[in-house]
Amino acid sequence: MKNKRPSRQSPQTKDAPPQPEPPDLSGPILWIMVALSGFACLVYQILWMRQLGLLFGNTSQAAALTLAVFFSGLSLGAWYWGKRSANLKSPLLTYAWLEIGIAVAGIAIFISPTLVRYIFPLLYQQDGKGLALTLFKFTWTLLMVFPPAFLMGGTLPVLGQAIIRRKTSFGSTTATIYAVNTMGAALGAFATAFLLIWLIGIRMTCASAMLVSTIAAALAYLLTKKAPHTVSSPDPNQKVSNPSPNTQPNLPRPLITGLAFLSGFNLLALEVIWTRMLAQVHENSVYSFATVLIVVLICLSLGAWLASGLARSKVPAPQILAWLITLGGISLGLSPLIYLRLTQGMIMLDTDFSFTTYVLRLFATAFASIGPTCLLLGAVFPFLMKGEEKFITHSGESIGRLSAFNTLGAILGSLAAGFLLLRGLGIWGAIQLISALYLLAAIITPAGWLLRGIIPKIAAALSLLLLLTILNPSKLPQSSTTDTLAEKETLIEKWEGSDATVTVVRNLEDNISIKINGNYSLGSTDAYIPQIYQARIPLLAFPDTDSVFFLGMGTGITAGEPLDRYAYPNIKKVVACELSANVVAASKKYFTGKTDGIDLTNGLYKDPRAKVLIEDGRNHLLANREKYSMINADLFLPYRRGTGNLYSQDHFTIVRERLKPGGVFVQWLPLFQMTEQEFGIIANTMISVFPQVSLWRGNFQPGAEIAALVGHADLTPIPASTLDAENEKHLAVEGKSHLDVHELMLPINEPTVLIFYAGNLTRAASLFEKYPLNTDDKPIIEFGTPRSLHKPASSGKPQFLETRFADLVEKIQNHTPPESDPLLAQQNPSGKKLPLAGSALHRARIASAHSDTQTWLNQWEKFLIHWTEPSTENP
Repeated sequence: MKNKRPSRQSPQTKDAPPQPEPPDLSGPILWIMVALSGFACLVYQILWMRQLGLLFGNTSQAAALTLAVFFSGLSLGAWYWGKRSANLKSPLLTYAWLEIGIAVAGIAIFISPTLVRYIFPLLYQQDGKGLALTLFKFTWTLLMVFPPAFLMGGTLPVLGQAIIRRKTSFGSTTATIYAVNTMGAALGAFATAFLLIWLIGIRMTCASAMLVSTIAAALAYLLTKKAPHTVSSPDPNQKVSNPSPNTQPNLPRPLITGLAFLSGFNLLALEVIWTRMLAQVHENSVYSFATVLIVVLICLSLGAWLASGLARSKVPAPQILAWLITLGGISLGLSPLIYLRLTQGMIMLDTDFSFTTYVLRLFATAFASIGPTCLLLGAVFPFLMKGEEKFITHSGESIGRLSAFNTLGAILGSLAAGFLLLRGLGIWGAIQLISALYLLAAIITPAGWLLRGIIPKIAAALSLLLLLTILNPSKLPQSSTTDTLAEKETLIEKWEGSDATVTVVRNLEDNISIKINGNYSLGSTDAYIPQIYQARIPLLAFPDTDSVFFLGMGTGITAGEPLDRYAYPNIKKVVACELSANVVAASKKYFTGKTDGIDLTNGLYKDPRAKVLIEDGRNHLLANREKYSMINADLFLPYRRGTGNLYSQDHFTIVRERLKPGGVFVQWLPLFQMTEQEFGIIANTMISVFPQVSLWRGNFQPGAEIAALVGHADLTPIPASTLDAENEKHLAVEGKSHLDVHELMLPINEPTVLIFYAGNLTRAASLFEKYPLNTDDKPIIEFGTPRSLHKPASSGKPQFLETRFADLVEKIQNHTPPESDPLLAQQNPSGKKLPLAGSALHRARIASAHSDTQTWLNQWEKFLIHWTEPSTENP
């Protein structure tokens, strides 16, 4: 009878030759490769968030879906590749193929806009917001994000399987890998947000990430030449090395797994909460949000470095873990008090600095507010690898299993924070709950009965008691109640949503306003006239308008103006699209007469001609092919995250397709929040899309000017009014002098509305040729405006206001005088004088504000001439 071949799992006999130990792969090439992998991962993640936000709407639901798919891919990838890693002949070669697969999957970012733009409207037309459209959104997100995320999830387990040689080094080495990878991710987030998208655009940024992934793959392949067959544990029953008795852990494996899950849940929830917390005091630009992400990643990396060092300590792992969780929980519980102290009660950060100085102040505030807490809590998960040493059979399998549970917790934590914790508990209540979870975890951690094991439990228990009593954050201010140092405001009501904090506040003059995150006002009762003028001016200029789509609703005052049946008898339909449901709730409760009996929205929520939609306006226009006589876009601050795409060539193209023949698109611009650079970019972008573009003023107030760029669907001139307003015009200025320039009550109606007309931009297109186009691929408005606006106070205000704007209007009118402007071809001689009257009135008010008496008088006289004296020219 033949002898059986020895089993693969049989222990080696004494006579068997010793297996050569694989070479040590640690060195610069390895760590550069790990950092590059993390770098590319964050670039892809940011690009996915932007692309899917554009395609499916910049809503919290779209962001949540993207994150859920991403983390699901990471979790399942970590689990799958961790299980497989022990059977890989060459883990490093597998790592190289994983990186190649990630690079190839980046192609989806290139094809996504074109593919979705054609499929999305077709499904919407057939199914509305039904099952087919929902399935398409989910399926495309899955196809775009899940495959590369699944591969990314496998990189750390496979790498750990390749390089970890001894059981006693598992905890420290894994923590080091995690630290280097996360620091690479922080660099990727910084490069993407602060440099790459702004300089080279989304497609080229994606191509750069694909190149980085390919380089990481090439480095892994080079390492395979050093160790062609690198398997740490050829025998599943064989220990990696004999562990030292001093490092025998007494942490149960279920507890390690549970803490890995809890760490992922809490940290991702905290990232969402911290982002909302810091949004109360900064301007909410793309850079502000990127700053929070970068600070979190850096602190997580430093926490992993800390864990790596602690893993080499001779102190039992459970005791170190108990101290980490206790100190992290205490730090988190105190963080609201520290944050309020640092921000002086949530006062907005001063912006009168250079862009570099402002960003440094952002980073300083974020690091001081959340840095210590994030570092301590960020050390918990990587340090759990030390406790895992007792249970290792294969390095990759242990890394994959714990990473999978950690990432699963991250999925649920981000969703819970956005949709449950912030809504139900608010910022401080959510922080209190998570702090309590950490302190409870410290209490149940089996750290032994020696003094150094008991002290952290006692500290955690006492801290938990204080957190629920003296340090209870429920009495802390919930949002900023100070808009400026001179004007105090009282909080009336607050809504915590998944996307933002919406508040209604009242000032000392009893005016009510709606605010986002405590620092950006959507409108107020004090600004009633300017808000109705955003609808009144274009409706008077284009009186045949029968349907209006409002992109952005705010208080509802502007959207309600067309419902005045006497002033606008032709209006048959008004649709207002608002992204935030809580903004709509605030408008309904405080601007419709429910609290004071005065409906400032003119029946917006009751009139059968009106409809209010709670969704992304750009996304709705993309999907719904209904056409309108007028599309009126609100004052979107160009630096705010997610609004820059509302000034893009791609968006303007969609809008033009939704206009009826003779229709107009009215894009209001907050000149007080942009420079001439941004104005020129937006103007040139609109000129590239619409057959005709005209410029209109929204007011004549120096230092607070707003303007509208009007895109015309065709070459139809502005219709002439058949009404006569000459007597009204004379009566308005009768007995007035230049001293009355600020108190003039001019009649604003169809015959006089052209006083707001500033000129024909298409005829003056040469003035804007030097400016680049703003596109979805190159969102230079969103990324460039904060850089332009941030200037030291000593250098003067950079905003496109007063004489800067007036000088441009003069250039436009000199290029195409009103009397030869084709857009004014149907106007009578008196009407053609009104744009010049508007320019003179604006100049007079500017001179008055600066006490320039001579210019004030001269411009007043010009205004009177153009306002009251009809031209002798033929129309």
